[in-house]
Amino acid sequence: MKLLKLFYILLFVTIFSCSSDEDNEPKLSLNGTMFKIKKIETTSANCYFEGNLLDNPQLLYRVKNSTKPYQVKNIEDSYFELTNLERATEYEAKIQISNKSSKLDSKPYYFTTKAVNFDYDEFFKRRGFYTEFSYTGREHKIIGKGLSDFVNDTKVFLISETKTDSLEISSKIISDSLFFTVPENYLSQTPRESVKKVYVGIKIKETYQSILNESGWMNVINGYVNNNDEYYLKLRVINSKPYIREVELTESKKCKKYTKLRFYGEFLSFDDYWAPEKGTFVIFNAKDNSLIDSYTYYYDHSKPSKECSYVKFFQTANNDVNIRRYHTVKVADSHIYLEKGDYTAKFIFTYNNPKKVVESNTIKFTKK
Repeated sequence: MKLLKLFYILLFVTIFSCSSDEDNEPKLSLNGTMFKIKKIETTSANCYFEGNLLDNPQLLYRVKNSTKPYQVKNIEDSYFELTNLERATEYEAKIQISNKSSKLDSKPYYFTTKAVNFDYDEFFKRRGFYTEFSYTGREHKIIGKGLSDFVNDTKVFLISETKTDSLEISSKIISDSLFFTVPENYLSQTPRESVKKVYVGIKIKETYQSILNESGWMNVINGYVNNNDEYYLKLRVINSKPYIREVELTESKKCKKYTKLRFYGEFLSFDDYWAPEKGTFVIFNAKDNSLIDSYTYYYDHSKPSKECSYVKFFQTANNDVNIRRYHTVKVADSHIYLEKGDYTAKFIFTYNNPKKVVESNTIKFTKK
């Protein structure tokens, strides 16, 4: 009888003790708790947690919209890493804290792993100063190991400097190299747009990556986070179509009855590797569009072959750093015998590598 009585006393004490412990537990709270993804790679993510480690914090994560159970990462320090993630995949995660009697979940967090790591060493070594230089019709190339896995899942966009609009452009992947081309008509001819600054955005499956500039790449090497737009590559896209802005007529001082035509505008450079082989000046009768004459200048810095009938191009000082690397030639002179009347004129530039012919706009003028 005494033993039975003792059993009931012990059972009562045990139940009361457990109930008392649970009742006395502090209420779980996520106030003051913070979780951040500090850096995301293709298959890993570096995380930061700020909160009470005595609340047994865990990170629960899985592929977004998945029906599979959450994977669990015990948080034992403020900094920790998630590994063995899938490339180009969006994840959902939440912080969970617990005590003996209850659990409390945070709001959901979302992050997306990168699809590839671009080879910036090769990108900047190959392009040098001209990495940020582009023009309408130019093809660019960047290498990323594993890109060939996403041949049908990759799109490239030119994003305006203000990030208010974007345009998908032509692209292709060959052996882990991504090629993308600025459209020929990307800049307006009427009214004339000389230059436009744009970011390059790359969408691979549902992930987005922007190409870094050299400062951004240095941050990656040194372990810093690129947290604003100043670290992303901003292309200066130049209007590659030659443009005649105006023409000035004067009587030739060295050739009697000849007219000196001075054309002001934006013509191609003959200083750099994108120079054409030759430039041809063509003039027509404005009434019936019949050809009056044409002169060709070869870009070998030679003097005009004819003393009076010729065309030549030359550079002028240009303080616009955005276009001087391309349209360094700002003036074209031509000497030609002209009667009074209405005329039209244009320039035709010919390239050998690659084979290409580019025409300027046509300008109309009158000799009085």
